Amino acid sequence: MRRPMPAAGFTLVELLVVIAIIALLMALLLPAVQGVRESARMVQCRNNLRQIGIAATQHTSTHGHLPTGGWGWGWIGDPDRGFNHRQPGSWVFAVLPFLEQEPLYSLQAGLTGSARSAAGAKLIATPLAGFQCPSRRSAQNYPHWRTSQGYFTASGTPGVAKSDYAANGGDRSFYPSASSGGLLWQNNCGNPDCGPAAVPSDAELMTFVEASNLNQARQPTGVVFVMSAITAASVRDGLSTTLFAGEKSLNPLFYTTGQSAGDNETMYVGVNAENIRAANWGGPAAQDRAGVEIVNAFGSAHSGQFVTVRCDGSVHMLSYDVDPTTYGRLANRRDGEVIDASGL
Repeated sequence: MRRPMPAAGFTLVELLVVIAIIALLMALLLPAVQGVRESARMVQCRNNLRQIGIAATQHTSTHGHLPTGGWGWGWIGDPDRGFNHRQPGSWVFAVLPFLEQEPLYSLQAGLTGSARSAAGAKLIATPLAGFQCPSRRSAQNYPHWRTSQGYFTASGTPGVAKSDYAANGGDRSFYPSASSGGLLWQNNCGNPDCGPAAVPSDAELMTFVEASNLNQARQPTGVVFVMSAITAASVRDGLSTTLFAGEKSLNPLFYTTGQSAGDNETMYVGVNAENIRAANWGGPAAQDRAGVEIVNAFGSAHSGQFVTVRCDGSVHMLSYDVDPTTYGRLANRRDGEVIDASGL
């Protein structure tokens, strides 16, 4: 009689060896896969800022100046108030028509009372993928601290649109000092950077602008700040060597909570750390780190460098180790210092 042949198959030891090999291969491949994904996210982030830069240059060509910074965080964009110092909303709001977002820009046009407030609520609750770095978060609504109060021309809403990008306010504070025209908006909302308590007259606005222009030594040195309307000629150091915008620093613990002091409003409000940052104010540009809050600085979720766009619309990467002096000169539109930006 023939002996029965043993059944073909894996022994337990062989199975464990195969599992170990698969785990090892996965461990080796995972960093490569993550690297490819991050490269793709970086490309998208660069493209976002490229489109923003193009929109800013088109705004300049159309209106004669770069987008304004608005009045303060108590106000959102107003389509009935134009594109200069009369516009209370952010530079983000100002470039919407140049990003094929004219319907969003015009939501409140011609409306008054409750209809205007409701349209304002719809505006601030509308996120745009082009203002979100995919390495950080997706384009959706995130909490803000003014949920019930709302803004001067928008009723409250539990979630608002955020931006991962901020305009260049200069190489120091992006708030003008009292001696450059007075803080027109001071303490009107219990906070000095809120904005006017009511819509100022054109004469009051012009008084501020003229006084600010006469005291440029105390005026912000960037290209977007309170009631700004910076012309190409005013960027005396050159459009190609002056920052327009870049990624903003944000504590990863606050990506989705709205609890960061630099991310607690909507991207459509006037001058605020929400949408304007400065070089060498509050800290250097840095990679996002849990528990580290650098409210007024640029930075990003990317390793080693962050994405910026200059006033000519060109996109450039900046290292977190960039020389502070050179960095400050890139953010200052009028210091008269010549820099070699070819390697930046």
